[in-house]
Amino acid sequence: MDRPEIVVGLLNGLSKKLFYGERLDLETIKEQLGLEIPDEDFSSQARRLSSVLANIASANMDFDQLEAFLTSQTKKKEGALESNFVAPLKKFWKQNRSKIHDALVKGSTWDNRLKGFSWRIDVKSKAKHLVDINQATAIVELELEQGHSSSTREVLRFEMDDRQLENVMKEIDSIDKQIANYSQ
Repeated sequence: MDRPEIVVGLLNGLSKKLFYGERLDLETIKEQLGLEIPDEDFSSQARRLSSVLANIASANMDFDQLEAFLTSQTKKKEGALESNFVAPLKKFWKQNRSKIHDALVKGSTWDNRLKGFSWRIDVKSKAKHLVDINQATAIVELELEQGHSSSTREVLRFEMDDRQLENVMKEIDSIDKQIANYSQ
């Protein structure tokens, strides 16, 4: 596989399999490319490119990161990436980065997604009881997109007093700390 268009064709087939859920096996990809190399060699190269492509996609690498990553992959002592794969990988990633990222995001979203968030503070000026006057409440509005469909949206509105808002903020801080712990 020394021709760049063959490598790009292989990358297209592998991306369909890895990111778009198409049921392609390596034999089918090899036939579509019209390659006359031993199955074992093709499988080895396809597995190597699949691994590299999965790493690039999962990190959603920008082009500087991609350059550094590919350089490190070609300099490995064992299982190094062939240098003739570097230019086609760069070209492929430049053309397909956003589509692959969108496919990964779509594949990792199972339920409703938050599309919009707005809030305001209201102060009661009239109430049945005098103690309720001048109490501030937060009015929160969440716009949710249902599932994978961008056309179905739902708006959720609710009120919170200062105690409820404080509890929500504590929970958000707890979530933030846990994410920070896992990110280290």
